[in-house]
Amino acid sequence: MLVDLSRTITANMMQVATFPPVEVCRIRSLAEGAPTNVQALRLTGHSGTHIDAPLHVLDGAASIEQLPLERFVGPGVVLAVHKEPRALIDAADLEAAAEGRVRSGDMVFLYTGWDERYGTPAYLTDYPALTLAAADWLLEHGVRLLALDCLSPDLPPERRAPEVGLPVHRRLLGNGVLIAENLTGLG
Repeated sequence: MLVDLSRTITANMMQVATFPPVEVCRIRSLAEGAPTNVQALRLTGHSGTHIDAPLHVLDGAASIEQLPLERFVGPGVVLAVHKEPRALIDAADLEAAAEGRVRSGDMVFLYTGWDERYGTPAYLTDYPALTLAAADWLLEHGVRLLALDCLSPDLPPERRAPEVGLPVHRRLLGNGVLIAENLTGLG
């Protein structure tokens, strides 16, 4: 069974405010005499649903096209962890949701329900974030990919000190765990 968990790319779609807006425009049109209809897209690699490669936070590390296809295919488990806005997800939350189902090599899909807030200002600023202890739990369980239904496993830029950066990203990506962000439909 194939389940699409990605957001549809649209012009001016919701994303981190520091990125340029997504542009979708027609550059050729049958109606205007062109032999085909053709669209052009302008977006960052972090627009919509995407996977962060280690290079995202670690200079000299692997970029997405350098990773073998096998890194993106394999067994997975959905963990439901619902938190209030601005709450933290810690190791105990993951342990309770996993109920012993997470095995080494699994992809963990973290269902927070936050995708239901897409389109609201809270989606960008109030999503629950993982603690470093939660990141360590994923590492201890041999997880190969963390996928979640919000913008990031780290605190939003508005809620973190500039010098803190992206510690969960660095911990996971620095230890070979890819991060898929902004999924929808995990429920």
